[in-house]
Amino acid sequence: MSAFKTAVAVKVSAAFLAVALGSSAFTPAEAAMCKPYNVTATSVILNNKDAARFNAKQRWSTKVGGTLGVAWKSWSNAKGRDVDCFKAGFGFKCNASAKPCK
Repeated sequence: MSAFKTAVAVKVSAAFLAVALGSSAFTPAEAAMCKPYNVTATSVILNNKDAARFNAKQRWSTKVGGTLGVAWKSWSNAKGRDVDCFKAGFGFKCNASAKPCK
């Protein structure tokens, strides 16, 4: 193979590799750090299901912030978010569960 063909082949291979890695690689700023476990918090009993859901998420954030620090407490950043509600007495109670991420 001539020197010219070798140089072209190396440049093409390098360009292909850069495109392939660039499209699937994450920079550290883009990659979320998450805890490997779920944290669950339960709302107080409220007469409105939406209010109970909101309260459960607030309690989750407070619990996570208190144990792991402020950087981890965002419900929106959490992975696997789930809120389950059920009848309790004359109202509703909800459990908010998710993996904390920052």
